[in-house]
Amino acid sequence: PSPQSPSPQSPSVPLPSVPLSPPPLSPPPPCPLPEADEDGDTFLHQAIIHGAPDIALHVLYKDVNRCLIDQQNYLMQTPLHLAVVTDEWRLARSLVLAGANMCLQDLRGNTPLHLACAQQSLEAVWALTDQLSPDEIPINTSSMEILNYKGSTCLHVAVLNSNVKLVDYLVRKGANIEAKDPKSGRTPLHMAVEQGDGVMVARLVELGAQINAIMYNGCTPLHQAVGRRLVDLAKLLMRLGADATLPNLEYDSPLDLADDHGMSLFAYDDFTIEGHLVKNTF
Repeated sequence: PSPQSPSPQSPSVPLPSVPLSPPPLSPPPPCPLPEADEDGDTFLHQAIIHGAPDIALHVLYKDVNRCLIDQQNYLMQTPLHLAVVTDEWRLARSLVLAGANMCLQDLRGNTPLHLACAQQSLEAVWALTDQLSPDEIPINTSSMEILNYKGSTCLHVAVLNSNVKLVDYLVRKGANIEAKDPKSGRTPLHMAVEQGDGVMVARLVELGAQINAIMYNGCTPLHQAVGRRLVDLAKLLMRLGADATLPNLEYDSPLDLADDHGMSLFAYDDFTIEGHLVKNTF
């Protein structure tokens, strides 16, 4: 066939011609009051700071392009950070449902969820994590695993504040109960031991925390309790199943450390060796 003849693969319907350049787009409507003050706060930030949630909601409604919802000021705070800090948890919920990014971090690396946990506000934590209906947001677990610049997740913050109710809620919502801090490899259970918080220790184990979890130096929570001479807490850990013979990276077991400290730690208690309960007959 001649070069002008259509090939068998040619479409029977002519294809539209592709323009050399895309047609100009109509400019989007401008953002409402986009100017920021000397602190980097937009009008939405300012409405929240000055305790005017109704005005903040009005600005949010007018911000159809969502130009302001994730804007960060010079402290890297979003409107959602400020809603949590000012305890406006209903406004925080409205921001979340409007699409606010819950993973943005401020100058200290804190997400809004870190701040809610630091303030021990169950309402704010609920506003950031819960799902009310299929039409709303799904449960968001990604923000639960973010580390702030101290290396803490939101669950770490809740444990360090000894808030058992908050810890319960976060774990039910999907927080990683074995999350380690990047500096030493401490889990929430290690942190509870460091706090000397027996109630938190017992609850974390009940929620599924690994009782023999190891830090980067090989220390278990029981190593920590013995090293800090927290006798009652060490005995609690053993009753919960902690292994007293596991060595750390220096080849010291909790039993070795107890002997070094002159602690009659195991004289009247049963304890666990390699997962097996040993009845003490001393």
